[in-house]
Amino acid sequence: MLEDAYRMWNANCNQLFVYDDFLGQSTLEDKLYKNEDSRLISLMKRISADPTKRFICTTRSYILAQGKTRYERLDRENFEPVTCVVNLDDYDRETRARILYNHTFWSRWPASQKASLADPDNYRRIIDHPNFNPRVISDVLATSFNPSWGDVTTQLVASLDDPMRVWRHIFENQLTDADRVLLATLFSLGGGSFFVHLQEVLLAQEDWDTSRMRRSLHVLDGTFVKIYYEQSHQYIELSNPSINDFLIREMADDNSILRRVLLNARSFEQVANIWVYHPSSNICDHGDLYIDLHPLSHEIEDAALATLEVPTASTRGLVGRLVIALRVSAGLGLSRLNDRVADLISVQGRIYFGQYDDIAEMIRETAGSRNPQIRKHHKAILIEGLTALFNRDRSEKGVFTAGIYAHKLAEFVDEKVLDNIDAQAGEQFGHLMELYEFGSPDELDPDVFAEALRYISIFPDFYTNWPMAEAAMEDFRVEVNDADGEEDYEDDDPEWSDGIIYEIMTALMDIADQD
Repeated sequence: MLEDAYRMWNANCNQLFVYDDFLGQSTLEDKLYKNEDSRLISLMKRISADPTKRFICTTRSYILAQGKTRYERLDRENFEPVTCVVNLDDYDRETRARILYNHTFWSRWPASQKASLADPDNYRRIIDHPNFNPRVISDVLATSFNPSWGDVTTQLVASLDDPMRVWRHIFENQLTDADRVLLATLFSLGGGSFFVHLQEVLLAQEDWDTSRMRRSLHVLDGTFVKIYYEQSHQYIELSNPSINDFLIREMADDNSILRRVLLNARSFEQVANIWVYHPSSNICDHGDLYIDLHPLSHEIEDAALATLEVPTASTRGLVGRLVIALRVSAGLGLSRLNDRVADLISVQGRIYFGQYDDIAEMIRETAGSRNPQIRKHHKAILIEGLTALFNRDRSEKGVFTAGIYAHKLAEFVDEKVLDNIDAQAGEQFGHLMELYEFGSPDELDPDVFAEALRYISIFPDFYTNWPMAEAAMEDFRVEVNDADGEEDYEDDDPEWSDGIIYEIMTALMDIADQD
């Protein structure tokens, strides 16, 4: 209450006033009583004029945005210079550990459960979780302990794995239809987009304009999305992986918003990004996170046909778009899209100028197609594709590129051709290794040498012929990083590797004797 601030005011000392959740905890409540918005502004102005006083008001970004629409005095004030948005991505491991420690310490869970979070194997699973969210931590530890649901680590991880409980209430009750459409559109763009591209897609809908888009972004910023500058241009992306997971589940249950996005699709990327989550996409590796697109097959087909041949509507080249269109048409049984793709791939010379990876995928896709209309073009595509992969780049680097793709597509390449490419590449690599070991570094083209190292890494025994190649790979950073991108904590010393985090969490051991 504001009365508390006035009652505790002491002109003779430094004071910090904190008004936590001043507009409500999880929804815009009528928390500011009659004329309290005016009194709040008055208190802010009084404190700003006194160097011995500070005032912090906390709320969630979307609630503040809604509050400014409800309370006229709040809307008239410019809070931007004194607004600090704390994004979940801003929390480093130490901050996450302090949040976990604080909620754990003050919870009413058994001391033995609290102390178990001092174990690095336990606290790391939480503070390193991609969906880490203080609200989830707080909600779980505010409940009574139920051993049938598992120990504290099990319950916290299970809650972080399920973003629905965090976002559903806000999504369904606090956001407008426009806000939800913007989120679904951003999801269809891969979860991130430059402002101008998102604007182009949204404004294709008749009931959208720039001011409506900016209002929605203002509400979503800091909670569902984050906005920053990339290459001097405004970029918008989903603020947390858990939001992407939530949107998948939400649209799997109710595809009406996704249907609306597809009806107004302006980019083939939208089709490609949505297709990723269909069970038969062969790249849907998200466990139970998938969207059955069969009910939307008509909208998918129309969107794909409308954007397939528009070069500015995708970051992919035409051959790459055709590969995806083949997979979509086969997976959903889209005859019109299949016919259009068949016409496009029949044009001589179209495959030759595609990106190398796309050419390789097109060769595989046409070879394995169950549709005779597509499969009949395989032989011509194979000849044209291999010609491009082996001969288009006649530079020094090209022989290694040819070798890489010859082995990737070995089942389609004549054995004598493969042996000939290997012989040329091997001889050229031997020359480059001589330069690496005995010549001047300036004599080596880094792009050529890196491609050469990628080529010889195909062979598991490469180091027997070229002992120095492994050292060269380290110098040129050609080695492959861990696929999961996670830190390897095996056999480490947590006190050394985690430092202050280890100290924070092991302090929970001090309360173990409270049982």
